[in-house]
Amino acid sequence: MKARIIRLLSVVLVAGALGVPALGVMSSAFAADKPAAQHVSSKLVKPLKAAQEAMQKQDWDTALARTLEAKATDGRTPYDDYQINEFLSFIYLKKSDYQNAAVAYDGLLASEFLPPDQLEDRARVAATLNFQLKNYPKAVEYSKRWVEVSAGSKPEPYMLLGQSYYVQDDYANAVKQVEAGIEVAQRAGKPLPEQWLQLRLSCYAEMDNTPGIKKSLDLLLREHPSPKYWDQMLTLVRNQRDSDDRTTMNLYRLMYDMDQLKRPDDYAELAQYTFDAGIPGETVKVLKRGFDRNLLGGKDEQRRRQFLTDAEKQAQNDQKSLPTLEKEAMAAKTGDADAVLGIAYLSYDQNDKAVEALQRGLQKGGVKRTDEAQLMLGRALLRLNRGDEAIKAFQSIAKDSKLAEVANLWAIYAQKGAGTPPA
Repeated sequence: MKARIIRLLSVVLVAGALGVPALGVMSSAFAADKPAAQHVSSKLVKPLKAAQEAMQKQDWDTALARTLEAKATDGRTPYDDYQINEFLSFIYLKKSDYQNAAVAYDGLLASEFLPPDQLEDRARVAATLNFQLKNYPKAVEYSKRWVEVSAGSKPEPYMLLGQSYYVQDDYANAVKQVEAGIEVAQRAGKPLPEQWLQLRLSCYAEMDNTPGIKKSLDLLLREHPSPKYWDQMLTLVRNQRDSDDRTTMNLYRLMYDMDQLKRPDDYAELAQYTFDAGIPGETVKVLKRGFDRNLLGGKDEQRRRQFLTDAEKQAQNDQKSLPTLEKEAMAAKTGDADAVLGIAYLSYDQNDKAVEALQRGLQKGGVKRTDEAQLMLGRALLRLNRGDEAIKAFQSIAKDSKLAEVANLWAIYAQKGAGTPPA
């Protein structure tokens, strides 16, 4: 896990983004315009000029040799050292010698002569270099500096800082920085890379923080929906200790619609829940799919086939009673009978009639289980490809309802789908 997280974030090291470093040598005509300390000492001009010419020819070995020659010269000024580190940082990056490049960046970032407009880029590269070299305390130091000089306006330094804490097992500080980076990106309307959200998920998982895990999976499902995240979220919700039968039934319904029911017991439990709720038409569909997927065989097959036969008989009688139930529901002053009728229509794939009955019942009021009626209305609308209306129905469920979490997942599914299976 740690090795994978270390590779999550990549910050490109660009050597010479501004071109070959300039040599701070002034002609006599302009020498009076700058402090004397801000130019290279005369005895270093020759080796550094030769190094600069070699860099222009991309002759990195010669450039390095001449720059080290300058570094070995006695009597250097602080500005000389700044210029030498400027050259060395460029050359070592070009030679992919990151260890020595990091040392040169230490010198650059400690220098009073580093121009303010270059500070952010240098801090970025120094932080990244040290992270790649597994010098994580240094990576933290320079990532913090990157955050500071960018005035907290960019998400990338926060993410590298968070990753630097993560690999040191400091998950609390890691997730704090990752959350800050995500917030900055969201405020700026920037896309959220999947790797960032995976890092946040991993932080909360390491901390065994279930609310944080849920929050992370929620955002992953919204930004990067895929079957693996759905599986993690659905498993997490299903295993909650505070779930009641009605919540579990509706979670299984969502899993059925997403084709995420995987276990024989999932099919058997959903079939039993719906049968006990007086919705035999739904029971029949669930059992038939389970048998079609060869998931309901084995030692319990005979009993489950008998269950299917009983449900089919009950469904036949139920369908015959629908016209009478419709008349009674339409005449009723409250909407509970309409809601029951709508759910029955939905179980027989009469989705238009289901929407009509459920909307009528909710409009009348007096529905005993308004949250479930809204949930089934959204489900029916979704089947009719009326996604925007379905999302509104799911989102209308009160936040304090036990079905609110399932409704939220259904809304995400309505908007984003189940994602594409990983290749």
